[in-house]
Amino acid sequence: TGEWEVDAAEDMWAIDGTVFTNKDGRSYFLWAGYDGSAGNFQKLFIAEMLNPWTLKGGRTLISQPELPFEIRGGGYKLNEGPQVVKKGNKVHVLYSSCQANYDWYSLGLLSADADDDLLNASSWTKNPGPVFTKSNNSADESFGTGHAMVVQSPDGTEDWLIYHAYQIGNQTNHMGDMEGRNTRAVKISWDENDMPIFGNPVAYDV
Repeated sequence: TGEWEVDAAEDMWAIDGTVFTNKDGRSYFLWAGYDGSAGNFQKLFIAEMLNPWTLKGGRTLISQPELPFEIRGGGYKLNEGPQVVKKGNKVHVLYSSCQANYDWYSLGLLSADADDDLLNASSWTKNPGPVFTKSNNSADESFGTGHAMVVQSPDGTEDWLIYHAYQIGNQTNHMGDMEGRNTRAVKISWDENDMPIFGNPVAYDV
């Protein structure tokens, strides 16, 4: 029953939106989208929020597919599915890369200090490789591991990675059984610098 307003400057393909509030009380919106540049492909953007339904100012590009694990699979290039994970004084953005129907669909990680300017792209550091990817053991039936989030156990003592994967890989045409994807969970840990340790994917029936 209300009226929708579109920011013409940002009116492009935009999916996988998520929000979070930093420790200073400022709220941010993150999403995957295009920017109209040559060779258009999905990138990750962040913008501060004026209120729960309005962006404040323009967007900042914080990640684009450029590393080998982000562009493998027949030329697919994308970053998508950003999810925020906060630990100590760190803000992490877990994201998916490559292509969802490719065996090597994997999770990448951006990290920043909570005290830094999160709207400054240089505040974010990208992990040089995937932090979570398919199992090298085909018996684990873990292909295309991606589009994840981290949640806590009800008592707050454990952190769990929730993700999707499929059981059958296909190295010939890099197309997995998209309709056969299922949801899985694995317990994660942290190192002394508040960096997440995701470990390895689990088999379908674990």
